[in-house]
Parts: sequence; structure tokens; C-alpha cells
Amino acid sequence: MNMHSALDVYSLKLAGSLRKDLRYFSESCESERLFELAAHAAVETCWYPEAGYNQYRADVKGISTDPGVLFSQKGGRDAPLVIYHHGAAEGSYLFSFKGLFRRRSFADSGMNLMAVKAPWCRNNKEFFSCISSLSRYAAMLASSAALIEMIIREHRALSSGPVIVTGMSLGGVVSCLHAALYGSADRYVPILAGPLVGDLFIDSGYAVMTSPEARRTRERHIREVLNFGDEYRAANPAHVYPILGRYDRIFLLEKQLSFFDESSCTIIDKGHSTGASSLAMLSSLLYDQIISEG
Repeated sequence: MNMHSALDVYSLKLAGSLRKDLRYFSESCESERLFELAAHAAVETCWYPEAGYNQYRADVKGISTDPGVLFSQKGGRDAPLVIYHHGAAEGSYLFSFKGLFRRRSFADSGMNLMAVKAPWCRNNKEFFSCISSLSRYAAMLASSAALIEMIIREHRALSSGPVIVTGMSLGGVVSCLHAALYGSADRYVPILAGPLVGDLFIDSGYAVMTSPEARRTRERHIREVLNFGDEYRAANPAHVYPILGRYDRIFLLEKQLSFFDESSCTIIDKGHSTGASSLAMLSSLLYDQIISEG
């Protein structure tokens, strides 16, 4: 096994063995389909974010959530707007954001930068309390996509600048979900992610983090709820430029790559863990994608 793949597999096995009480869908495995929830998600209070942290409330078919966004760098009115969504269990929703965007290239760019905080993601304790329920997990993704759409809609009324939506892992999923459902950004750069979300809880290295009972008895249901590959293909968004890991054992390249135009993909010789930790490299790749659009 390649060392990048091995690190994904063995680090997750260790994490799964240490916290058997904090597994995905251990409390409840009932939920409507993610794509349908996202289509009905509504941000209750709509205004364009101001500089600093902005808190919102959203409703996802009766599930109340609390997405937020940090407007961290305010550029010119018509400068590119970059909306970034964090990965799962980062500790702070700003962890990877800081690693990617607090570099000289972005600091000197004059871009508008926003960091989305998904519901139940103020800290890891809150995140792990969320994922015990499949419906809460799906609502988390759905409301993040709805918040991003609200921001884009409000931005278009104020600016002619391009909008780039990006995110790491969990955030990459939200980027793909938004592309399939709305497609209103000028460019999407999902990082180490794809639309087959359900599969990673069943037959990837990440499956050790799923409740054994849920995997054993609700495999088909989990795939049906979380995968949105059919909807993604039907939407066929042409302005998606993924960054994928050749040795990723969570979002398996051979599964996720089929949804994208290979000529638009950047494939790095990394796994999920080694890719996500290569923030300097990812920052450079992301900057090049944004400059290409801007």
C-alpha cells in the first residue's frame, strides 16, 4: 500500500478505536435525502455579511441550524469573492482557512475572502454530537449550501466581481452540492471531495468512523440519503475545477473522478491526510484557479 493511502487507513483505524462512542449515525439513521433537504433549506435572516463574524439561522424542513460566516478580508467592490468552507472536525472552522489564505499571495490580492462555519462546528465536541444523527448531518450540509447561495445572491446585487466557491473535504462536498443545486458561482474548486458522500461511510477508509450497526443494517439507506451523483450528472456544472488526491482512501479517486471533466481536474500525488496537510501547495493551486477566473 502506498504510504499516503496507508496513512489515511491507519490514522482512521486509530481514531475509530479510540472513540467508539462518537461514531457517525449511532443515535439515528433516519433522514430524507440530502439533495432534497438542500433544495428546501432556507436562511431565515438574509443580509449581506459585514466585516467580522456574522451569525445566521436556517431551517431545513423543520431542523433549525446555525450556519455563520466570517468576512475576513474586504477587498474592492468588484474584486473576486472567495467563499471557503472548512473540513470536518478541524477544531476551529478557521484552521484550514488560515493555512490556505493567510499567505502573502492572498493578503496582497485585494480579494474578498469569506469563511463559512457549518452548523454544529464551533468545536469538535459540538461536531461529534451532530454526526450521531444522519438527519442532523444532512441538515448541516444542506444549510451550508443555502447560506452560500444567499451570500452569492446578495453579492450579485452589489458587485460585478466573480464568485469562487471552494472547500476542503466536507467543504468540498458542500461546494459540489451547491454546484449541482444552484450553479450560481463563477467557479467551484472542491478540494479532496466529490458527490458520492454516502460511499465514504460504507466502503472507504472513513467507514471505521461509522456506527457498525448503521453500516450493517442501513448501508443502502445511507448511500441513498447522502450520495447525489445522479443529480450532479444531471446538472453537469461545467465550471468545476476539483483538486483530488491520487491516493485518497476517503474520497476514492476512481469513484469521484468519473463525475468531473478530467481536463479540469488537478490530481495531486497525495492521500487525504497528506493532501489536507499540504496547505502551502494547496494554497498555490487554489490561488492559480482563482486568478484564472478573476
